[in-house]
Amino acid sequence: MHSESGATHDATKKSFAEAPEVQQCYYVTGEVDFILIVVIRTVGDYEAMTRRLFFANKNVKRFRSFKSGARKPLASLSKDCVP
Repeated sequence: MHSESGATHDATKKSFAEAPEVQQCYYVTGEVDFILIVVIRTVGDYEAMTRRLFFANKNVKRFRSFKSGARKPLASLSKDCVP
């Protein structure tokens, strides 16, 4: 985030909360301010979301993304992960 003011944080959180792709949003401390869990169908949908939520938001300094190939939430896979 470029600014830590309450108004800009509130506006950013609101934009994340209203985005249909965002399933979970965490406001955290450390190197990043937010962690978003999103569900995207296509690369084109991903690009559109990043333009809308990040590039169009002048308060977003940078973002990083990580892709998971899992199609199920981790909790539903837990029985498969136990030795």
